[in-house]
Amino acid sequence: AIVLSPLLSFGQACVDFESQAIGAQYGSPGDMPGDVVITEDNIPVSVETFHFALGTAFVYCKIDTLSSVIPFSKIAWTNNINLKFDFSALAFTPNLVTFKLADLGGHENISVNGQQVFIGELTAAPINIAPGVTYTINTTPIITGKTGVVELRGPVTSLLVGGQEFFLDDICARDTVVTGL
Repeated sequence: AIVLSPLLSFGQACVDFESQAIGAQYGSPGDMPGDVVITEDNIPVSVETFHFALGTAFVYCKIDTLSSVIPFSKIAWTNNINLKFDFSALAFTPNLVTFKLADLGGHENISVNGQQVFIGELTAAPINIAPGVTYTINTTPIITGKTGVVELRGPVTSLLVGGQEFFLDDICARDTVVTGL
């Protein structure tokens, strides 16, 4: 008998920052907006301009650890900068993209598939974040802010996300999701 798990994924690629050196820093002053600074699992990651309600910034992303919030892992700490994950080079089109976050204050940005950048708290981002793509976020309060997981369902070719005191980890793209088996 064949036993199927309740969640099957036939293709997966993830950026977990584990190949990066702790302390590596990207953005200003060494990089320009649009520069690819990391490639993991065939996913190029570029540094991009951060958007406020009344302007923009381009500060830095630093590879660090945040063991009290996301244990046993290297993370990307964004400080007034966005990271763009380009999934177009993958051998599949992701229909599920997930990532972990820690939000310790300030606003965030998110844009999927080149749509207009959402500025604000990610918990207030629109459910229909891009044509054919739905957005959900589940967060847990911590003393200094919140942690959470974001799910994007639908065809995702790119994800731009970042914040002010905002940490990212385990950005994973999957091609096919089968549930309820």
